[in-house]
Amino acid sequence: MYDIKKLKQNIDELKKLDEASWDAICKNCGLCCMTKVEDDDNKIYYSNYACPHFDITSRKCKCYDCRLKNNSCQKITLEHILAGRSMPDSCAYVERVFGPAKFPAEIDWSTTRNISDLEFDDMELMTTDLIPTSFLWSARYNVGNEIFPNYESIIEELSEYIKK
Repeated sequence: MYDIKKLKQNIDELKKLDEASWDAICKNCGLCCMTKVEDDDNKIYYSNYACPHFDITSRKCKCYDCRLKNNSCQKITLEHILAGRSMPDSCAYVERVFGPAKFPAEIDWSTTRNISDLEFDDMELMTTDLIPTSFLWSARYNVGNEIFPNYESIIEELSEYIKK
Protein backbone atom coordinates (compact mmCIF):
# COMPACT_ATOMS: atom_id res chain seq x y z
CA MET A 1 0.00 0.00 0.00
CA TYR A 2 1.30 3.44 -0.88
CA ASP A 3 1.33 6.44 1.43
CA ILE A 4 0.23 9.30 -0.84
CA LYS A 5 1.81 11.91 1.43
CA LYS A 6 5.20 10.14 1.25
CA LEU A 7 4.91 9.76 -2.54
CA LYS A 8 4.29 13.51 -2.86
CA GLN A 9 7.32 14.23 -0.65
CA ASN A 10 9.43 12.00 -2.90
CA ILE A 11 8.17 13.88 -5.94
CA ASP A 12 8.88 17.24 -4.29
CA GLU A 13 12.47 16.14 -3.62
CA LEU A 14 12.92 15.22 -7.29
CA LYS A 15 11.39 18.51 -8.44
CA LYS A 16 14.09 20.43 -6.53
CA LEU A 17 17.01 18.75 -8.32
CA ASP A 18 19.13 20.55 -10.87
CA GLU A 19 19.90 18.74 -14.14
CA ALA A 20 23.25 17.30 -12.97
CA SER A 21 21.71 15.94 -9.75
CA TRP A 22 18.77 14.52 -11.72
CA ASP A 23 21.10 12.74 -14.17
CA ALA A 24 23.22 11.41 -11.29
CA ILE A 25 20.26 9.34 -10.04
CA CYS A 26 20.45 7.03 -13.05
CA LYS A 27 21.96 3.57 -12.32
CA ASN A 28 22.89 3.10 -16.00
CA CYS A 29 21.04 -0.20 -16.09
CA GLY A 30 20.21 0.32 -19.77
CA LEU A 31 16.65 -0.95 -19.50
CA CYS A 32 15.14 2.27 -20.81
CA CYS A 33 17.18 1.57 -23.99
CA MET A 34 15.63 -1.86 -24.47
CA THR A 35 12.93 -2.20 -27.11
CA LYS A 36 9.52 -2.70 -25.56
CA VAL A 37 6.55 -4.43 -27.13
CA GLU A 38 2.93 -3.77 -26.23
CA ASP A 39 0.50 -6.65 -26.54
CA ASP A 40 -3.19 -6.47 -27.47
CA ASP A 41 -4.10 -5.88 -23.80
CA ASN A 42 -1.69 -2.89 -23.56
CA LYS A 43 0.72 -4.88 -21.40
CA ILE A 44 4.40 -4.04 -21.79
CA TYR A 45 7.14 -6.64 -22.40
CA TYR A 46 10.82 -6.08 -23.01
CA SER A 47 12.49 -7.70 -26.00
CA ASN A 48 16.09 -8.86 -26.28
CA TYR A 49 16.85 -5.91 -28.58
CA ALA A 50 18.39 -2.61 -27.55
CA CYS A 51 18.42 0.81 -29.17
CA PRO A 52 20.99 1.02 -31.99
CA HIS A 53 22.87 3.67 -29.97
CA PHE A 54 23.23 1.41 -26.95
CA ASP A 55 26.60 -0.26 -26.41
CA ILE A 56 25.71 -3.67 -24.99
CA THR A 57 29.24 -4.31 -23.70
CA SER A 58 29.60 -1.10 -21.68
CA ARG A 59 25.84 -0.72 -21.14
CA LYS A 60 26.10 2.95 -22.01
CA CYS A 61 24.60 5.10 -24.71
CA LYS A 62 27.09 5.80 -27.51
CA CYS A 63 25.57 9.23 -28.07
CA TYR A 64 24.46 10.17 -24.53
CA ASP A 65 25.36 13.86 -24.77
CA CYS A 66 23.33 14.33 -27.96
CA ARG A 67 20.70 11.64 -27.29
CA LEU A 68 17.84 14.10 -27.04
CA LYS A 69 18.43 15.18 -30.65
CA ASN A 70 17.64 11.61 -31.66
CA ASN A 71 13.90 11.11 -32.18
CA SER A 72 13.85 7.78 -30.34
CA CYS A 73 15.36 9.15 -27.10
CA GLN A 74 13.47 11.14 -24.50
CA LYS A 75 14.49 12.94 -21.36
CA ILE A 76 13.18 11.09 -18.31
CA THR A 77 10.58 13.22 -16.55
CA LEU A 78 8.20 12.81 -13.63
CA GLU A 79 5.49 12.09 -16.20
CA HIS A 80 7.51 9.12 -17.51
CA ILE A 81 8.02 7.87 -13.98
CA LEU A 82 4.31 7.94 -13.21
CA ALA A 83 3.18 6.53 -16.56
CA GLY A 84 5.21 3.38 -15.96
CA ARG A 85 5.32 2.41 -19.62
CA SER A 86 8.88 3.26 -20.60
CA MET A 87 10.83 2.38 -17.48
CA PRO A 88 10.87 -0.71 -15.28
CA ASP A 89 9.92 -0.51 -11.62
CA SER A 90 13.60 -1.06 -10.73
CA CYS A 91 14.64 2.14 -12.53
CA ALA A 92 16.40 4.41 -10.02
CA TYR A 93 13.99 7.26 -10.80
CA VAL A 94 10.93 5.06 -10.27
CA GLU A 95 12.37 3.68 -7.04
CA ARG A 96 12.99 7.24 -5.80
CA VAL A 97 9.24 7.81 -5.93
CA PHE A 98 7.73 4.37 -5.21
CA GLY A 99 10.46 2.54 -3.31
CA PRO A 100 12.20 -0.73 -4.23
CA ALA A 101 10.79 -2.74 -7.11
CA LYS A 102 8.69 -5.74 -6.19
CA PHE A 103 10.11 -7.63 -9.21
CA PRO A 104 13.55 -6.20 -10.07
CA ALA A 105 14.55 -6.44 -13.71
CA GLU A 106 17.38 -8.77 -14.66
CA ILE A 107 18.89 -8.97 -18.13
CA ASP A 108 21.00 -11.71 -19.65
CA TRP A 109 23.20 -9.36 -21.66
CA SER A 110 24.74 -12.29 -23.55
CA THR A 111 21.43 -12.77 -25.40
CA THR A 112 20.84 -9.07 -26.07
CA ARG A 113 21.41 -7.59 -29.53
CA ASN A 114 21.10 -4.17 -31.05
CA ILE A 115 17.93 -3.69 -33.02
CA SER A 116 20.06 -2.41 -35.90
CA ASP A 117 21.35 -6.01 -36.24
CA LEU A 118 17.93 -7.06 -37.50
CA GLU A 119 17.15 -7.00 -41.18
CA PHE A 120 13.93 -5.19 -42.08
CA ASP A 121 12.15 -8.49 -42.86
CA ASP A 122 13.24 -9.88 -39.47
CA MET A 123 11.52 -7.15 -37.45
CA GLU A 124 8.83 -9.66 -36.48
CA LEU A 125 11.54 -11.53 -34.56
CA MET A 126 11.67 -8.66 -32.12
CA THR A 127 8.04 -9.23 -31.14
CA THR A 128 8.62 -12.95 -30.61
CA ASP A 129 11.97 -12.65 -28.83
CA LEU A 130 10.50 -11.29 -25.62
CA ILE A 131 11.81 -11.71 -22.10
CA PRO A 132 8.93 -13.55 -20.36
CA THR A 133 9.77 -12.28 -16.86
CA SER A 134 9.74 -8.70 -18.19
CA PHE A 135 5.95 -8.59 -17.81
CA LEU A 136 6.57 -8.07 -14.09
CA TRP A 137 9.36 -5.52 -14.54
CA SER A 138 6.63 -2.93 -15.04
CA ALA A 139 4.26 -4.51 -12.54
CA ARG A 140 2.93 -1.10 -11.49
CA TYR A 141 1.76 -0.49 -15.06
CA ASN A 142 0.98 -4.04 -16.18
CA VAL A 143 -0.93 -5.25 -13.14
CA GLY A 144 -1.48 -2.05 -11.14
CA ASN A 145 -4.47 -2.51 -8.87
CA GLU A 146 -4.06 -6.30 -8.77
CA ILE A 147 -0.83 -5.99 -6.77
CA PHE A 148 -0.95 -2.39 -5.56
CA PRO A 149 -4.39 -1.51 -4.14
CA ASN A 150 -5.83 1.76 -5.50
CA TYR A 151 -2.81 2.19 -7.77
CA GLU A 152 -4.74 3.79 -10.64
CA SER A 153 -6.35 6.42 -8.42
CA ILE A 154 -2.99 7.15 -6.76
CA ILE A 155 -1.35 7.69 -10.17
CA GLU A 156 -4.20 9.97 -11.18
CA GLU A 157 -3.74 12.06 -8.05
CA LEU A 158 0.05 12.19 -8.45
CA SER A 159 -0.25 13.14 -12.12
CA GLU A 160 -2.41 16.09 -11.14
CA TYR A 161 -0.01 16.94 -8.32
CA ILE A 162 3.06 17.22 -10.58
CA LYS A 163 1.20 19.65 -12.85
CA LYS A 164 0.92 22.16 -9.99
